[in-house]
Amino acid sequence: METNRSVRDSVRAGRIPADANAYKSGTTPTLFPETRQIRCNAAGEYKLYLADAPTKDITITLLAGETLDWAVVKIADAADNTVVAEKAITLIW
Repeated sequence: METNRSVRDSVRAGRIPADANAYKSGTTPTLFPETRQIRCNAAGEYKLYLADAPTKDITITLLAGETLDWAVVKIADAADNTVVAEKAITLIW
């Protein structure tokens, strides 16, 4: 039995995913708990609201498969500031 697990293995196993689309009120995106990471599943242009400045957004173009180790608290579609498409962005805590 292996008793020495690496920190990397322990952290990876503890990460919980969620769909960014679940955090909404109608078509308006809402705040969610600060993330450790976001994973892009659908390429596009997104507005990210970082934990350090939750009322200011940055617009970024992400490719499918791209991962950012950022503390994000809200994500919107950059085209019309609405909630992102279902399964477009995965949030990791």
